[in-house]
Amino acid sequence: TWPDKSFDAATMWHVLEHTGDPLANLQKIHALLKDDGVFIMAVPNADNRIFRMFYPLARRKFLRYYTPGERELHLCHFTERTLRLMLEKAGFRVLRIGIDRSALGFGHQVLEWLAVLLYATTGLNWSEALEAVAVKK
Repeated sequence: TWPDKSFDAATMWHVLEHTGDPLANLQKIHALLKDDGVFIMAVPNADNRIFRMFYPLARRKFLRYYTPGERELHLCHFTERTLRLMLEKAGFRVLRIGIDRSALGFGHQVLEWLAVLLYATTGLNWSEALEAVAVKK
């Protein structure tokens, strides 16, 4: 373990949704960061309505938030609003929450570009994943 205020920056890419106590994890990261330390993270977007529309067509079943025995179990789900509230509760000042554009597959990239266009024109974030940038208060 490291002492408090050990790091200038921290990242957490698609990890928080797999933890049983996301607030405690964010508070620990907050403690480990130096004053004005930067935290950048990404989580799946529970408001991803594009995916939620196409999933039943492609898989011929409805998308469930929790499936026992799932390969990558997501214990928590976040929208832009809930992610912002949790980061603030952990002591961060959120600089921005936007679209995580790190999708690798071609089909995912196409859907992300549709989400980017939708976000730019309407402000609705229906991307596959959220990227947040925050600083320690």
